[in-house]
Amino acid sequence: WYPVNNDVLGIFDEVTVTHHIGDMILDLVNNGSRETLDVEVGLNSIAVDSIVLARPIQSMDELAAIYFVGTEALELLKAFVTPKPSQCLGYNDCSTELSCVGMSYDGYGLPGVCLDTKPQIGEGASCSLEDSCDGNLVCVGLHSTNKGWCAPQWHVGLFEQSEVIHLAFANSDTSESDIHISGLAPEVAEIEVHIDMTHEEPQQVGILLRSPQGAIFEIGKELETTVFSHIVTPLPENLEANGVWSLLVSSQSRVETATLNSWSLQISSRW
Repeated sequence: WYPVNNDVLGIFDEVTVTHHIGDMILDLVNNGSRETLDVEVGLNSIAVDSIVLARPIQSMDELAAIYFVGTEALELLKAFVTPKPSQCLGYNDCSTELSCVGMSYDGYGLPGVCLDTKPQIGEGASCSLEDSCDGNLVCVGLHSTNKGWCAPQWHVGLFEQSEVIHLAFANSDTSESDIHISGLAPEVAEIEVHIDMTHEEPQQVGILLRSPQGAIFEIGKELETTVFSHIVTPLPENLEANGVWSLLVSSQSRVETATLNSWSLQISSRW
């Protein structure tokens, strides 16, 4: 017998937890920051301190036994990682008319989205800047060639990280910022990155983008401006779209006032 995602792992302090939710809770309590556990999850500060001191936490039994982690804390943790009504962790989370699309397989286990994936009229037809797609379809692939193809709107997504991050370069540090992406078709067709940062010497800055599977792309170096867009090309085959994408910023200049104000990814995807 081998458990699957929705099989019940156990009941801990009156909170029922499935195998997949249990894995996600353990990943959260072992890797989440104090701010995430305190502010975003809403745990009591004493529970947060107890969890951090107990790391690494190997099991739900071990977590439930930690000081000040009881029913309320476990319910908050479960609610934080549980997919919302339109999200899914497998095909049986959606109705018979919908499919679970866009889960990540990079270790973060980001949920997918329940979508109608039945072919639409005009899907797959050629398109260009002059010849647009019919109906609710969008033209994908124009960045790499003059001609693209028509795809459902959910194949394209704009994902933003608007939290201001202070960049530390005193010891040749590299600052990292993440965007969690799910709900797209599995493979990347196009990527456009937009950067908005503040730096007194942008020509000293180097920026890389890391995909969920670890592929590295150069976004910029010896910059002339700190607000710009970049189309990532060429792209390798079978580059996975869903998962955690990371922006890596480094600098040869030890300025202390640099900030990453925001950045975004617009990703077009395909089967």
